Amino acid sequence: MAKFEFTGETKEFEGRTVRRIRRTAEWGASEVPGGWLERESNLSQEGSAWVADNAVVIGSSFVKDASLIKGDAVVVDSRATGHVLIQDTARVQANAYVAGFMTIMGDVVLDGGCYFGHGFLEHGTHRACPIWISASQYPIGWAGVPGFIRSGCISESVEWWDANVGNCAAYYGYTEEQQNEYRLLFECVRNWMILKGVDKPVEVVDKHLQNA
Repeated sequence: MAKFEFTGETKEFEGRTVRRIRRTAEWGASEVPGGWLERESNLSQEGSAWVADNAVVIGSSFVKDASLIKGDAVVVDSRATGHVLIQDTARVQANAYVAGFMTIMGDVVLDGGCYFGHGFLEHGTHRACPIWISASQYPIGWAGVPGFIRSGCISESVEWWDANVGNCAAYYGYTEEQQNEYRLLFECVRNWMILKGVDKPVEVVDKHLQNA
C-alpha cells in the first residue's frame, strides 16, 4: 500500500526536475503537501519515513524506516535509515550514510562518510569521514588524517586518545558508564583505522633537508 503519491507540482533544483509529494488517503491524506523527490525510489513506501516542508531528496538517495527530512534540508546520493532527523539547511551528499538516532541540523554539510548512533551535528562541514560513531555523548571518529581521531573540537593522535580518553570523558562530566562507553567507541574507531591501514601518522620528510 503506497503511503505517498506525487501531487503533479514540479520544479527545477540544481539541474534536476523534482516532484512534490503528499500522503495517500490510506496514510491519512493531508492538505499540507510533503517535500520534493527526484524519483519515487528516493523514499520508502514502507515505515514512517517522510520528506516534509521544502526538503529535497535527489539522485540515488534513499530515506527509510522512521527517518525525517524537513525544513530546507537537501539529501543527494546518500542514505538515511533508522530514526534519523535531517533539518534546517543541512546538506547530506556524496554517498553519506546516516543511521540510528542521529540529528543533522543547522548549516551542517556531510560530504560523504558514515554517521550513526545517538549524536547530533549542528555546524560545519564534515568531509569523507568513513567512520563516525555516537552514543549518549560526543561522537568520535577518524579525523580524515592518518593516525588521528577527532571528537568534538579535539583532533589528536591515536596514541594521545589511548592515553587520555578516560581523562577527557571525566573532564566533561561523563558518568562512569559514559566513560566506559566512550572508551569502547574509541576502540571501535581505532580498530577500524588499523583494519584500513590509517592508524599511523604519515611521516613528512622535508625535501630541503633530504637533499642537503
